[in-house]
Amino acid sequence: MENRNRFPHPLFYLFPLYAIGLYFLVLGVINAYVFLAPISIAALMTMILLPVVRKFENWKINRFLSTFLATCLALSLYLSMFVVISLQANSIYENWDTVSGRVQNTVQKVQESISGISGVSPDKQLEILNIPPSALSSDSTNAVNSQKSEKDSTSKKGETKESTAKQNSGVKAAITNFLDFVGYSLLTFIYIFFFLFYRTKIRLSIVRFFPENQRDKTNKILNGSLSIAKQYLVGRLILIFFLWIIYSVGMAVSGIDSPILISLIAAALSLIPYVGTVIGYVIAMMMAVVSGGETGQYIGVSITYGLAQFVETYILEPFVVGDKVDLNPLVTIIVVVLGGLVWGVVGMVISIPLFGMLKILADQVTVLKPLGYFLGQDDMGSKDDDFLGAIAKKLKRMFK
Repeated sequence: MENRNRFPHPLFYLFPLYAIGLYFLVLGVINAYVFLAPISIAALMTMILLPVVRKFENWKINRFLSTFLATCLALSLYLSMFVVISLQANSIYENWDTVSGRVQNTVQKVQESISGISGVSPDKQLEILNIPPSALSSDSTNAVNSQKSEKDSTSKKGETKESTAKQNSGVKAAITNFLDFVGYSLLTFIYIFFFLFYRTKIRLSIVRFFPENQRDKTNKILNGSLSIAKQYLVGRLILIFFLWIIYSVGMAVSGIDSPILISLIAAALSLIPYVGTVIGYVIAMMMAVVSGGETGQYIGVSITYGLAQFVETYILEPFVVGDKVDLNPLVTIIVVVLGGLVWGVVGMVISIPLFGMLKILADQVTVLKPLGYFLGQDDMGSKDDDFLGAIAKKLKRMFK
C-alpha cells in the first residue's frame, strides 16, 4: 500500500522536458547556421590570433592597431590560400579536355577488365547502370547529332532554349553562392576584429554571470578553455603545413596532376579526425585515375598516405599537437559525426575544440564530473604493448 502511494522520482517528469528542450535546441542551432557559423569560426580564430595581438601590444603598439594588424595578417593568409586554390583550379579547367579524355580511357579500361572477368559487354554494363553510351564519348554525341534530320529543328530550338535557360540559372546560382561566400568571409573577419578588440569586456561579462565566491573557478574554466582551444588549433595548423609538404612531394613524385591543390585539400581535411583522412585518400585516388590511372600512381598515392599517417600519428602529433584535447577516440568520432549532421564541414571542424572546452567545464562542476569522465581518456588502457607506440617513445627520447 505504501509503494502505491509513493510519488514517482522527479526525473520521471523532468526527462521528457529535457528531451523536448534538447530537440528544439538542436533544431534552433541548425536553423541559425547562417548567423552562428561565422561567429563560431571567428571565436576560434580569435583564440589563435590572441597571442599575436599580445605580442604586438608588448611592442608598445596600441590595442586598436595591434588588433587591426593581426586581423589583416589572418586575412592575408586566407586570401593567399584562396589564390593558390583558384590558380590550381584554373589549371585543371584549362586542361579539362585532356583530363576528360584520360577519364574516358580509364573507364574503357575498367569496362574491358570487367568484360574479361564477367563476360558482360561494355554496352551491357552501361545499360545495367542506366548510363547512355553518349555520356562517355563526345564523338558519339556529335555523330548522333549529325544524323538528325531537319524536321527535328523545332525540337532542337526548344532544347537549345531550355539548355540555355539552365546554363543561365546555373551561372546565377554560382554567382549568388560566390557572393554569399565572400559576404560570410568578410563578416567573419569583422567579428574577429571586434572579438579581439573587446576581449576584456567579453571576458568580464562572462565572469559576472557567476557569483563572486565562484570567480576563481570561473576564471580557471575560462583560462583552461581558451588554452586548450588555442593550443589545439595552432598545433593543427602547424600539422597541416607539414602534411601539405609531405603530400605535395609524394603526389608530385607519383605523377598526380595539380599536386599542390590536391595536397592542400588533403592536408586541410585532417582537421576532421578519422573521416577527413579517408575523404582525402579517396580524392587523391580519384586524381590518380584522372592523371592516367597507372599502377605506379596508385601505389605512390597509397605509400604517400601511409607514410604521412605514420609521421602524423607517431612523430608530428605527439610533439606539435599532443594531448591538448583530452577526448577519447569513441567520443571524438561521435562528436565529429554529430557536428557534420548539424553544420556540415564547419560542424566537423569546430566540434573537437568545442567538446574539449565542454570537458574542461565538466571537470570543474561537481554535477558534470561523470560527463567529464566519459569524455576523457581515463582508464582507456595502456599503450605499452603497441609496437608503433614503442617506436614513438624511442623517437621522443632521440629528440630530447
